[in-house]
Amino acid sequence: MAVAMLVAHGDKVASGAPVAGLPYAESPSAVKTPLNYFPVHRDLQSIVGAMRQSLGQGGRLPPIQIIQSADDETVDKQAADNIRDSWGQCLGLDTRYPLFIDAGGSGSIRWRHERYPADGVSRIETLFLSGVGHGWSGGQPGEFSYPEGPDIAGFIWSFFQSHGLEA
Repeated sequence: MAVAMLVAHGDKVASGAPVAGLPYAESPSAVKTPLNYFPVHRDLQSIVGAMRQSLGQGGRLPPIQIIQSADDETVDKQAADNIRDSWGQCLGLDTRYPLFIDAGGSGSIRWRHERYPADGVSRIETLFLSGVGHGWSGGQPGEFSYPEGPDIAGFIWSFFQSHGLEA
């Protein structure tokens, strides 16, 4: 829902950070379920077309930080790639090559943080994890929680602090 809100109400939202999210106007068939073992994603041009139609002439597409595990068994990495690339096409940014890359790890969990700036401001960021499944990294122990992973709440908070909406 974060992606849909960012596209539909970008003028009211400073920035957003979907975690294991789906692209705008994506079909439920893109999520792996017990009845759907082979997720099917919409093509990128359909996603971009739907976004542009929703944005209209004066729509604002807020900065976005996309967080996804490459090992997620429910929402695959293609969904995150499609969010990144659709945002890039709508903003006129080339998402094939990030301008800034940080990487790190803890135990068997690895992460890669990429930034795609425009006019000196990071408009698209990705935080790709490996070694964790579908869930939250850096939180308290529990189902769908990977406390030994990077603190994604901290990544998100830092992103939000640097991407405020002027009043």
